[in-house]
Amino acid sequence: MANSSEIRYNEITLTANNVISYRYQPYQIPSSGSGYTRNFKPSITNLIQSGVQNAKLSWIGERDGNSGREFSKVETETERKTLFKSKDGDSWYYYIWAFGNSPTGTSINSSSDGNYVVGWSESTGLINKYVRCTTLSQIKDFGVTGNDLQINNATGFGNFYGKTTSGTGVTSLNYFTHSQSVGSIGKETPNKIYSGREGVIYKDSLEFYFRIGDIESNEELIEFEDIEDGLNINSNTVLNQCLVSKPFTVNENTELYYSVQYGVKNPENALAIMGSNDSISFRLELIDGVTSEVIGLFDEVTYNSQELTHYNKMAYKVNLEGIEERTLRLRLVTYDNISGNYSVTTNYTDNNLISKTGYNEINYKGTLAVKDYAILQNYPNPFNPSTVIKYELPKANHVTLKVYDILGKEVAALVDREQEQGRYEVSFDGSKLSSGVYICRITAGEFVKSIKMNLIK
Repeated sequence: MANSSEIRYNEITLTANNVISYRYQPYQIPSSGSGYTRNFKPSITNLIQSGVQNAKLSWIGERDGNSGREFSKVETETERKTLFKSKDGDSWYYYIWAFGNSPTGTSINSSSDGNYVVGWSESTGLINKYVRCTTLSQIKDFGVTGNDLQINNATGFGNFYGKTTSGTGVTSLNYFTHSQSVGSIGKETPNKIYSGREGVIYKDSLEFYFRIGDIESNEELIEFEDIEDGLNINSNTVLNQCLVSKPFTVNENTELYYSVQYGVKNPENALAIMGSNDSISFRLELIDGVTSEVIGLFDEVTYNSQELTHYNKMAYKVNLEGIEERTLRLRLVTYDNISGNYSVTTNYTDNNLISKTGYNEINYKGTLAVKDYAILQNYPNPFNPSTVIKYELPKANHVTLKVYDILGKEVAALVDREQEQGRYEVSFDGSKLSSGVYICRITAGEFVKSIKMNLIK
């Protein structure tokens, strides 16, 4: 693929007959699922715990995207991050960490007491930063500038150092600059750290990424729920559990900000990889922190093999006028049917992921401010065995949503209760039914409408 690169990993041993043996055939690609098109400058260390190899890998990830707030703009900007991933035995975790802004290089090393440090150089003034394994959410400054950052082997945090080279020009003398130990620098008060959580759905070389970050409620930075390192992210359900912020309390005077970013890696390969009915969709929800009721809906995006042009990188201010004091969360919700893989990245930076100098102001209900009754065509359709039915209510009403076979016999009652104004969706499972056409009918007050659904097994 043009202008793309990946990190490849293998473990090599030398047999008694001096023959090189490779553990993995062909090799592993730990950069898969990162959401970054170009992956380069890897640095690796290895911890052996209870006799098991636990590789720790950092590298530079880079991707391009539209730099404006409108899809019509054509200029691009390059996003570059220090990426970090762990391996446990034979398997790489589904979980990635991303640090900093515009790094030029990275270095990782471990100590004999089982700790490790991830470091990187940032392009502005060649500032060198790091995180320790015990506090990956706290970015520290090595306090030295220069090129070619290296972190030495150590017995513990007390003798981890950042070392760089200085000097300019071919004939200039280069010399080493030596930081204080990580143990002493680590006692400083941490910088203000912005965070983001990114989901990636990928199949072969095609990757779809979507991120929410920079959540601030009255200048308090909101992080995301923790993820267990060994979590097997093998479905949309598990992925969605990882894309939820921690709760925060608001009222109508609260200043609430957040940012989103989404795009596609290697979209030129979509036609070869995706089927005609394949799609990936996601949306951002503002939910009640106790009941999980959806009170706001934003950024509903769907990708398929014919529609891959969406790209957004935007900051928002949420207008909370009229809201009662309550606890909220923000979460991303995904759906796909491409039979792909999933990964999650947590981003930390001591600058905003996306600048607040230009932002859109939106009402906290988002697209939930419904004006008309509607039932949308189920998706996917045809389906096997499940599909999603969406409908909209402009005011509170008693709602029934039922499914009938072609002869008019009721086969499922999906909804039969009072519901508030808003947008809703319901899953219908046809695994116990025969192939054929089914009718889904909604009744809400005087509004009655039906859609046809095609089950194919």
